[in-house]
Amino acid sequence: MVWIILRVQKEFNISEVALSEAVTEILFLRNLCNEMFDLKFNKPIKIYEDNSGAVAIARYGNFTKNSKHIEIQFHYVNENYQAKIIEIVKVDSNNNLADIFTKALNREKFLNNREKLNLL
Repeated sequence: MVWIILRVQKEFNISEVALSEAVTEILFLRNLCNEMFDLKFNKPIKIYEDNSGAVAIARYGNFTKNSKHIEIQFHYVNENYQAKIIEIVKVDSNNNLADIFTKALNREKFLNNREKLNLL
């Protein structure tokens, strides 16, 4: 039981860190496009996330006793969501196309994701 809780907490931490890194990159690229090419973004930039805990914190700032340890530097994900700079879209884990780049998949799922991404 303890191992399962630690594993879930570890997966959540990884997702939250990855989400905050994605927001950092998006903000950099958004500012770069604005300064270099005078491009303005009228709509929020979508980020697809399959971790429900990370989505809840990003959207609603649902900080619970289990998520209080999250460093302050990651709270800006929620701030950017509230400011409508980003939009967090919940993706079902079975339909997460990014898995092809981050996980070892069985043959069927690999071929399915590869086809959806138009690779080969």
